[in-house]
Amino acid sequence: MIFDSAIIRSHNFKLIARVLLATGFYAFIILLSLGAKHIEAPYVLLGQVSTLVYFGALLFLLPSAGLLENATLSINKAKA
Repeated sequence: MIFDSAIIRSHNFKLIARVLLATGFYAFIILLSLGAKHIEAPYVLLGQVSTLVYFGALLFLLPSAGLLENATLSINKAKA
């Protein structure tokens, strides 16, 4: 992945990245279902919130999760 800055490459060991990817996936599914609805009050707000969650999780939080995981990995190596 382009924005992945973590040292560990496997997603099996990166819990934060897995949660963020699942969040982005579910937000995408919600956006797909909301796209078929009429433009009415609750659907517009849900669409805006889902869009913020989708782009926030995949573009902003996922790269910072890699940096956070790198920091925790270096702290654990220093303790050992």
